[in-house]
Amino acid sequence: MRFPRRNLLLGAPALLWRPAAAQDGFPNRPIRIVVPFTPGGITDILARAMAEMRALANTAATRSPLLPAVPTIRESGFDCVMEGWNAIFAPLGTPEAVVAQLNATIRGIIARPAIQARLLELGVAPRANAPGEMAALLRDDIALWNGVIDRAGIERQ
Repeated sequence: MRFPRRNLLLGAPALLWRPAAAQDGFPNRPIRIVVPFTPGGITDILARAMAEMRALANTAATRSPLLPAVPTIRESGFDCVMEGWNAIFAPLGTPEAVVAQLNATIRGIIARPAIQARLLELGVAPRANAPGEMAALLRDDIALWNGVIDRAGIERQ
């Protein structure tokens, strides 16, 4: 098959364009970054202060694997538990078999040593709950914070 000469001439610039397009993202001059904090400023002071701080208690229900020597507030005599959590939710009405399969898959991923090591590195204590446990945790948290909102007189918006 022979291509007419004009097709070849029109197609050649397209071949030349591809490397140029790949280079567009690479700067051809120095990049200037403006950091709005002066050396020795508040960020440095905070970092130094945080490096010297010592944890006195943990607000979780159990000791953290990240700070196993630090007691919980409950162990210190105060009835207080406040934990942050992340969850994956499925749409209402999702079949229980699908939820169970998702939960098993997520538990399997979280159980991997490499995933656990990376989460701990990021400051996250890996834990996977069953769907019923998560539902109970969510109900308890909603009740807790509704009580705080009511006692503080905060208007719901």
